Amino acid sequence: MNIVDYLNQHSNTSLKQRPLNALDIACLTEISYLSFSDSLTSSFEPQEGLSLQDLALTYQKRHNREPKELLIAYEARVDLLHHLATSKRFKDVIAFAYSDYFSELEETQFAAISFYLDDRILVVYRGTDSSVIGWKEDFNLSYMESIPSQRLAANYLNLLAQATESSIIVSGHSKGGNLALYAACYSQARANISDVYLFDAPGLQEHLTKSTAFKETLPKIHAFRPQASLVGVLFHLPVETAIIKSYGISAMQHLLFLWQVDTKTCCFVTTDHATPSSRKMQAIANLYLAQASKSDNQTAIDFVWKLFFKKRADKEPFSVRLKNVYSAMASSTKAERQRLLAVLSIFFTSWYTSDIEQDLSDRQKLKPRRMLLKFFYLPEQLASKSPYLGLVTIAFLLWGAYFFLRNQELNLLVFSSLYLLALLVTGITAIHRWLKAPKRLSFDYLPGIYSIATIVLTI
Repeated sequence: MNIVDYLNQHSNTSLKQRPLNALDIACLTEISYLSFSDSLTSSFEPQEGLSLQDLALTYQKRHNREPKELLIAYEARVDLLHHLATSKRFKDVIAFAYSDYFSELEETQFAAISFYLDDRILVVYRGTDSSVIGWKEDFNLSYMESIPSQRLAANYLNLLAQATESSIIVSGHSKGGNLALYAACYSQARANISDVYLFDAPGLQEHLTKSTAFKETLPKIHAFRPQASLVGVLFHLPVETAIIKSYGISAMQHLLFLWQVDTKTCCFVTTDHATPSSRKMQAIANLYLAQASKSDNQTAIDFVWKLFFKKRADKEPFSVRLKNVYSAMASSTKAERQRLLAVLSIFFTSWYTSDIEQDLSDRQKLKPRRMLLKFFYLPEQLASKSPYLGLVTIAFLLWGAYFFLRNQELNLLVFSSLYLLALLVTGITAIHRWLKAPKRLSFDYLPGIYSIATIVLTI
């Protein structure tokens, strides 16, 4: 069961019959990823907004269902909006005060929307979208005192508080939760805020969590993250966090749609412990942030951005792309290269010194290794069944590479990095076996050869 199942089962229960809960807020938080710039105005007056019923109709008329931006879970979010709009519980909820700001020059990606719920207002901040700028701003959190989106989030609450005396709830998923937390602590509307809901959201810099503003906000915070969270364990959030069971695997648990729900109690299904991978990430992040200087982080992030992610012409030939990366590397200063090496050194040191082995059972220690081995050897195992299956495997992998190269706007950087790592290990293993094999012209090793070729082409 997930939040959609909860919504379907309780769609005819009004907010007066069953008070607003975390699942309701999660549903409204999810639709903040949709763009309503051509449906809603930025006015902070609820009467200038639209009911969810009318908003869904307007959205359906003005948008086709072809995903253009915010690709991950786009269809699911459109369907969720439809469910909300047709439910007795939410159809009359008013959406208003939509704000959407994007600037490549300022490295800013920000969006917020408010919902009028009878006598209360829920403010939802959008998390990172599919733009590279959004990811760049996330990394800027490691060295900036405050990023532009955080300041915009606080100003949004200031303007809302000037327009209403209603009690305010703030919420956000991923970076949106970070914005909600920052705005709740450091806006002039702090006294108006009753609750802060954070869904797998990174915390704040350590010194901010020691401020009077944070301590005053602390009792209002309701934090949730999945078992295998890789985002919600970043930075500092000294508050009791509910660990949620998820249907997702690893990084996919970040999606709220995959979090398990008990539709009878109207709560998320919780567990006592996070996964070893999540605890490892938390330990690495804490050690790294304690050792890396802000100036080193800034230089390294800007340097990597200049090398690989700076905007260039669409469908740029591979040879031109390679030449541009080489030129950027050649023109870099010695200080830039030294700081990048320093950051990498601190990261790998943090990785190796973040020991959580003592907290794991023998079964937990071996499980991720077995899974990795199975994943790395999967192409080899398929190809060894028959030459035809080997050819089908290669064709599928080639199609996958072609798809990602032709659809670079996906910006699935994390997933592509893991994919390339898997290919590299598979390729090295296959080459090693191939060199020792008496019969080298065999389909058994073609997926491995493909892996090496893909690595070379992608670099």
